[in-house]
Formats: sequence, structure tokens, C-alpha cells
Amino acid sequence: MKSELEFDPRLVEEAVPLALKGLAQKHPFRQEREKAHTVVDPEDRDRAFRDIHSRWFQKLGLANPARRAIREGGGAVSGVSRWLITGARSVRQSGAELFVTEGTRRSVVVRILPATIAEGAQALVFFRRELLYIADMLDSTFEYQPRLPSSPLGPLEDRRIQDRYSVLWRCSVEGRLAREGALPEECHTRCLAQFRILFPSLGNSTQECFDKIFKGPRPLHSVFVAMATEPEVAFGLQHRSPSRRRRCP
Repeated sequence: MKSELEFDPRLVEEAVPLALKGLAQKHPFRQEREKAHTVVDPEDRDRAFRDIHSRWFQKLGLANPARRAIREGGGAVSGVSRWLITGARSVRQSGAELFVTEGTRRSVVVRILPATIAEGAQALVFFRRELLYIADMLDSTFEYQPRLPSSPLGPLEDRRIQDRYSVLWRCSVEGRLAREGALPEECHTRCLAQFRILFPSLGNSTQECFDKIFKGPRPLHSVFVAMATEPEVAFGLQHRSPSRRRRCP
């Protein structure tokens, strides 16, 4: 299946000037923009600006990291028929989402900071990571579910479980990419620091438990959920208490 790759015009418009900072090419780019300002008709002027930014976006190779990551993903992401790359306003908003429409048509929306896409190396790391999340979702053996089970302990515990789940999955994703040489070595240190913060109850076993995720094969979605919900039990450090067993059959 041939997939479509589309970049939001606003992202293109914001990324190009950032990528041109400090480059001699910024002068001809500015000249083209100044010429477009002289176009009288508003629609024609907007179209001229879009064409200028789109042409420079391609000239600077800013679309290449996304294309490369999709190509590297191969069959794991071949079921996606449309990729929309749009801008994010914060790091927290950055990421990829999978949508299934019209029966089996799969589309992915990737939100990325303009400053990240302006930096080719950073953009490639970002797209590799986000596409591996999508590959996991599309892999039937992962048994992904978009919603986590609600905790009987309430919303605060739900949020704690969600945060743990997110870190577990990220550690697995980055660990697999690191073993392929697709991520810098410092990702190990960063992941371990996040893991320590969210799993303090693992104590002296923290490193060993982290290595199971970062260096081992990807667990099932349900195993991630169990690790996020009852870390000590799921990592084999203790047995589930009878009272807990009754609350969570």
C-alpha cells in the first residue's frame, strides 16, 4: 500500500526560517518573501507564500527525516495509508496518534515542534521513536488497548498508573532503538532516571527491573499494565496480597 505523507502548511512556514538561521541561504529566501509581499490579491499572496515555504522546506531536506523513518519502519507501518505531520506547541503535546476510519483505513497524525523538525538529526530521532509506538499499536501480538483499566483507588491512582505505563513503554521503545544504534547512548541514562522516579518501591531491584524493559524483548500491553498497577508483583519481587486480589479480580 502506497501511503500519503502530508505536512501542515503552518508547520512548514514556521520550520523553514528556523532551519535557515545562520545560513547564507536565508538571504535569497527573504528576497523571495519580500517579492511575495508585493502581490496585490490576498489569495494569490497567500498562495505565493505557501509555495515559497513549501519549496524551501523540500530544498532544505526537512521532509527527509519523516520519509526515512517511515521507510525504516517497513512492513511494521505499511498498514498506514496517510501520515499527517503537524506542529506542536509544547514538548508535552508532541507525539503520534493512530486513527482508524472507514473500516480499516489507518491514518497517523504526528505533532512535532517546528524547532525539532528544523534540526534534521533531532527530527530523525523523534520520528523513529514515534513510529515505533505506531508499529507496536499495529502489531496484533502486542494486544494494544487505547484505554487503561480504571483503578478502584480513584483518579489519582489512575494518573499514577498512566504515568508508569507511559514510562515503561517509552523505556521499551528507546531500548529497542538504542540496540539498533538508532538513538544516542544518553537515552539509557534519561530513561533510567525517569524509571527511578516513578518506581521508588522497587528499591535495590530498580536497575534489574529497568534492564528487563530497556534491554529485553517488548512485553505485551497487558504486562505493561500489570507492571504499572502492581510493580512489585509484576516484576516478581513479592506476591499479590489476598486483599488486593479481591479488589482487582
